[in-house]
Amino acid sequence: MAIRKTGADRSRTRLAGAVLLALAATVFLCLKTRPWRPEPGRAPFRVGFQVSSPTVEYSNGKPRGVVVDIFRAACRRRGIQIEWVYLPEGPDISLKEGRADLWTQVGKLPERREYLYISKSWDGSTIWTAVRQDGRYRAHNIGEAERVALQSIPLNERLAERHFRKAKRVTRPTPRDVLNAVCHGDADAGLFTSGKFVVQSMQSTPECNERLDFIPLPMERMEWGVGATLLRADARHAADAIREEISEMARDGTLSAISFRTARDPWNELSLITQLDDAELRGRWLGAGVGAMALMLVWIGWQSWKLRLVSRTADAANRAKSDFLANMSHEIRTPMNGILGTAALLRDTALDQEQSEYVNTVQSSAESLLAILNDILDLSKIASGKLTLEPQPTDIAQLIEDVKRLLLPLAGAKGLQLTVDARRLERPRLMIDGGRLRQVILNLANNAVKFTEHGLVEISAETRESVPGGAMLVLQVRDTGCGIPAEKRDLLFQPFTQLHRNHGMKGTGLGLAISQQLVQRMGGRITVNSIEGQGSVFELQVGAALAGDGRTVPEPPALTLPHLRLLVAEDNAVNRKVIQRILEKKGMTVTLAEDGRMALEAARHGTFDLILMDNQMPVMDGVEAAQALRAEGCATPIVAFTASAMDWELARCREAGMNDLLTKPVRTAALEAILRKYAPTAQEEIKT
Repeated sequence: MAIRKTGADRSRTRLAGAVLLALAATVFLCLKTRPWRPEPGRAPFRVGFQVSSPTVEYSNGKPRGVVVDIFRAACRRRGIQIEWVYLPEGPDISLKEGRADLWTQVGKLPERREYLYISKSWDGSTIWTAVRQDGRYRAHNIGEAERVALQSIPLNERLAERHFRKAKRVTRPTPRDVLNAVCHGDADAGLFTSGKFVVQSMQSTPECNERLDFIPLPMERMEWGVGATLLRADARHAADAIREEISEMARDGTLSAISFRTARDPWNELSLITQLDDAELRGRWLGAGVGAMALMLVWIGWQSWKLRLVSRTADAANRAKSDFLANMSHEIRTPMNGILGTAALLRDTALDQEQSEYVNTVQSSAESLLAILNDILDLSKIASGKLTLEPQPTDIAQLIEDVKRLLLPLAGAKGLQLTVDARRLERPRLMIDGGRLRQVILNLANNAVKFTEHGLVEISAETRESVPGGAMLVLQVRDTGCGIPAEKRDLLFQPFTQLHRNHGMKGTGLGLAISQQLVQRMGGRITVNSIEGQGSVFELQVGAALAGDGRTVPEPPALTLPHLRLLVAEDNAVNRKVIQRILEKKGMTVTLAEDGRMALEAARHGTFDLILMDNQMPVMDGVEAAQALRAEGCATPIVAFTASAMDWELARCREAGMNDLLTKPVRTAALEAILRKYAPTAQEEIKT
């Protein structure tokens, strides 16, 4: 059977591959390659040389000197056959034209890379300038010297061109002759390198050494490697092999021994070759590690990009979900406003018993559909973290009495006894979101009534544990219903889950899920104990601050609202008719507008005490119309008449300058509260 890999499995596979690739690169960079050996039968390599006293001398047709001895020993140890060729024209022409295959020491000048190959450095020299002690040239003005003595080699010519452009060149064959030229006044300054054997050769003129000062050229140092021609394919391999062998000779002491035998000096500076090679090896390891880290950073960056892409996709999905919920809310609440408004108008007419039952059925069905919509919106707000709680002084005893009053008709129809018990409620008033707490208790009690066929349902409240400045509220809903099977209790608070489908009960399965999350947002918890066939006990525990002594301020008497002038902007014809009839029955004068542009024109040419503005209309919506009115200086109160219950839509209405909000379907009590709220302002305007 084929196994399908998940995204996480693929990511782990890619990570493992990246790590293996990094390790392979590390091994490749850090392990030494197999030492190069010349092919049998190949012609010996021609090693060119010129006199460079004292390290390379020419006597009886053969080269000699410490550099020559070192080079010979390295070639012998590597099995490289060589023959020496005297070429006084120097390495540049000799290697470029193929007159020599190798050269013992070649300065690493940038321009030489075009026509010859130079191995890694195996020797180095600092560049110095010699001046007379009684002369006028020192470090600050050495570049102004008029005559400079030097050996006629490319390195010195290049240095003179860089530091002594205006000076006349005075060429001499050896470093000692260069110093003598400065000492005897034939030159103002002299260029030479600070190799140990060069310094030894100067000891033969002690009288000049006492008259001279030595000034190092800033940032000037020459590195020397084995030179190779580009015209022989294996010459560069031979140059690298010889350089590696010189390093090994420095490591095992052979190099110092040769130097001591030839010049009575161990030439300890060459031991730096091994330190250089060790540093280079460490650099390779470091480079490999940096490369592996870079690869990991690339992989991490790629994963971060994927996460950002997923996050943007999720954000887009959330926006689409919010837009869908807003549109759904608007499309359902708008006709629901017409249904509930019409039912309310019918209820105020003369109805017989049968007609009254029909109206009650219509209103009950509409309320049920509205409850489902509210549950879906609540679940969405909780999931997105946008649901906010508004603690306010709440009378807990009154709250559970309200829940009882709402459920009494349903319980009475089933012959159930519905009771409340608040005798142990020591702290009846608490700071808590009473609306959300009522929603939770109503849901628990409604479920208890729904799933109980006989017996009782009891709602009780008490404070079991008090804390400074607050109390632990415990609410219980107890029933003698069908109970909950033990194996299904884990599903009890899952959204869209129904445990009693076989009882013929309908619902969305959202109530308990929303209740649990609301209580958790309050800092509390819901627990359940149930025995199948005997009943259930749902218990809610939540902490809350105390809310004073419970004394209430009497409400002001209801205001009469004679002849208020209202502008109602609503695009739905049914809703326009319903709201017009409701307002006119309360003695209002109503002007209707079908869209925001018509409302804007009506407000410009008429006088109104209050504007009810639907926020979603064709041509120009209510938000745009409100913004235009405020921009023109209109101070008439504007109340958003909206079918959207989304927080961002409500915030959008307030930002447009609307004073208040009425959410469809509009309840008569809520509408009257808005009219009372803005009636004093309107009546003052009428008086003036």
